[in-house]
Amino acid sequence: MTDKAHPAYRPDIDGLRAIAVLVVVLYHAGVPGLPGGFVGVDIFFVISGFLIGGQIYRERQNGQFSYLDFYARRLRRIMPALIVLLATTMLIGALILTPEEYRDLGKEGFASVFGLSNILFYLGKGYFAPAADMQPLLMTWSLGVEEQFYLLFPVLLLIITRFKRLRVLPVITVLTLISFTASLWLVEVDPQAAFYLLPTRSWELGIGAVLAIRSADGKQFQVADRHPNIIAGLALVLIGVSVGLFASETQFPGLFAILPVAAGALLIATPASIINQQLLSHKVMRAVGWISYSWYLWHWPIFYLHRVVGGEKGWGIAPAFIFSLVMAWLSWRFIEQPLRKRVLPDRVAVMRYALVLVITAVPALLIYRSDGVPARLPTQGQFMAAQAAAAHDNVCLTRSGISQIANLDLCVPPLKSGQKERTLVIGDSHASALAPALAEQTALRRRGFGQLTKSSCLPFAGAVRLAPERSSDAAECLAYQRAVLAYINQHPEITEIILAAYWSTGKNLATGPDATKTVPFAVGLDQSLVQLKRTGRRIILIADPPEFDFDPYARRIGAYLPLRTWLSGGGRGSGVAGGDQVNADPTRITIRQAAQRHGTGFIDPRQTLCSAKGCRYASEGAVYYLDRHHITASGGRIILGLPEGSTKPVSWPLPR
Repeated sequence: MTDKAHPAYRPDIDGLRAIAVLVVVLYHAGVPGLPGGFVGVDIFFVISGFLIGGQIYRERQNGQFSYLDFYARRLRRIMPALIVLLATTMLIGALILTPEEYRDLGKEGFASVFGLSNILFYLGKGYFAPAADMQPLLMTWSLGVEEQFYLLFPVLLLIITRFKRLRVLPVITVLTLISFTASLWLVEVDPQAAFYLLPTRSWELGIGAVLAIRSADGKQFQVADRHPNIIAGLALVLIGVSVGLFASETQFPGLFAILPVAAGALLIATPASIINQQLLSHKVMRAVGWISYSWYLWHWPIFYLHRVVGGEKGWGIAPAFIFSLVMAWLSWRFIEQPLRKRVLPDRVAVMRYALVLVITAVPALLIYRSDGVPARLPTQGQFMAAQAAAAHDNVCLTRSGISQIANLDLCVPPLKSGQKERTLVIGDSHASALAPALAEQTALRRRGFGQLTKSSCLPFAGAVRLAPERSSDAAECLAYQRAVLAYINQHPEITEIILAAYWSTGKNLATGPDATKTVPFAVGLDQSLVQLKRTGRRIILIADPPEFDFDPYARRIGAYLPLRTWLSGGGRGSGVAGGDQVNADPTRITIRQAAQRHGTGFIDPRQTLCSAKGCRYASEGAVYYLDRHHITASGGRIILGLPEGSTKPVSWPLPR
C-alpha cells in the first residue's frame, strides 16, 4: 500500500512532460507549423503545481513536512544540472562570445543561480535589450517562477493551517482565481509583467495544486471519471489548437492561457483514459519525460550558440536539435540521476549546494561586472568593444518608468565662456547614440550642447508610437514630451533643435490626452514640426541610420575570436554590407519631404554610410554600430560627414 505522502508513480505524467518539452523545443528550433509552442511551459507549470503542491500538502497533512527536507530535495532535483549547464556555457562562451554577449551571459547566469531570472527579464526590457532569441539563458525565466512558488507555497499552507476556521482547498482556489484575474488585468496594462512574474503566473501552478489537494482528500472528478476518453481527447485538441494557432502576437498569458492550462489539468485528471494509458504511458514518451528537465535546460543555450555562429533556423537547426537531445540524456543519466539520491544528511546537502551556488555565481558576476571580459580580445578588438560599451552607458537616456527630465546638470550643462547659444538634441535612444558626436561638433562650433532623450519616446509633440506590449510607456512619453517643450520655451539660448529617433517604430501613432486617437506617421510629424517651428528655433531632422538584418557589432568583434570565426566559416570582412542585408526604411522619404515642406534641415545617414557597394558598419579601426540599428560615437561622426579623426566642425544644413 502506498503512503499518502508518496503516491503511486504515474507514467502518464512523464508522457505529459514529454509533450510539453517537445512543443517548446520544436518551437524554439523554429520548426514551421508550431507558432504557439511556447504553451508547453504552461503545461509544465500545471504539472509542477500538481506534483510539488500535492507533495507539500500531503506531507503537512500527515505531519511529515520538513522545510529542510523539502528544500534539500528541491536543490538535489534542480541545481546539479543547472550548475553544470552554467559552468559549461560560461567556459564555451569565453571562447566564442563577444564581450557584449558574454556580459549578458554573466548577468543572466547570476540571476538564474538565485531563481531571479524571470524578474531580470521583466526588468530588462528596453531598446538596448537583446532580442529574445539572443538572450543566452532565457529559458531560466520559468525556473525562476517555479522556484519562487516552491519558496512561498509551504509558507502559505502553514499560514492557512494555523487558522482552524480556514480550509486549505477553498483558500487555494480563491487565491488561484485572484491570480488569474490579475493576469487578465495586467496583460492589458503591462504584458511583460504578466508574462514573467509569479503573481500572474501562480494561477497555473495553483490549478495543479488544487487538483492534487482534491485528490489527496479523496474527492473525485466525476465528469473526468465518467468520460475519461472524451475529456482526454478534448485536452489533446486544446493543446493542438494552442500550439497551432497561437503566435508571438497572441495576448498571453491571460484568457488564452486557459487552453493549455486546462489541457494539462484535464490530462492529469484522466489517468484511466486510453490516451493516458496507451499514448502518454508509452515507454518512448516516458523516456522523453524523464529527460525533459535536462532537455529544457540544454536546448536553449545550444540553439543560442548555434545562432551566434550563424546557424540556420527551421530544419537547418537539426544538428543542434540532435546535440541538445544527446546532452539532455547525458545530463539526466550522469548528473540528475546520481545526484538526486539522498547520500548526505539534508543539512549538509543544503550547505554544500549553497556553497556551490555561490562558487557558480561569483564568476558569473565577474563576467558581468567586467563587461564581458574584453581582455580576451586583441588590442584593436578591445578598443572596438569599448566603443560599443560606451554607447550603452549614456546617463542622459531617460529609462522606462520616468516621465520627467532627469540629470539636467549633466545633460544640459551651463554654457561655457564664449558660448551664447545652445544646440539641443531630443528623441529616443537613436538620438542618445548620436549625442556624443553631436556634442563634439557643437563644441567646435563654440556652441553649448544639451541632450533630452527618453527610451522609446519619439521627439513628437503630443504623439506617441503605439506599442501594445509596453502600454504604460505612452503616458510617460506624453508627459516627457510636454516637459521638454516647456523647457525649450523657457530657455531662449536654445537656438537649434535636432530631432533624431528610431523613426521606423512610429509607423502608427496615437495622439490625444490618453493616446487614443490614431494618426499616420506623416501627420504626427507635421503637427510636431508646426509646434516646434513656433518656438522660433532652427530645426534639423536626422533620419534613421541604416538597419541591418544581422548584428554588425557581433560580426565585427566576433571576427577577433578564432573559434567563432572557424565555426561560422567567416572572416573579418570588409565592414560593408550589401543592399540585401539592409532593411528598408519607409519613413526616410516621409521625413525628407516633411523637412522640405517645413523648411528644416535634414541629414540622411545613408548619404555618408552607404554607396553603390552597400552600407558601412565598421572600418579597420572602428565599429559604427553596437547592435542592428544603434550607432556608436564613431558611427555618429561618419553620419555627420566627418572622416575618422577629423577635428573640423560640421557644416550644418540650414533651413531652406
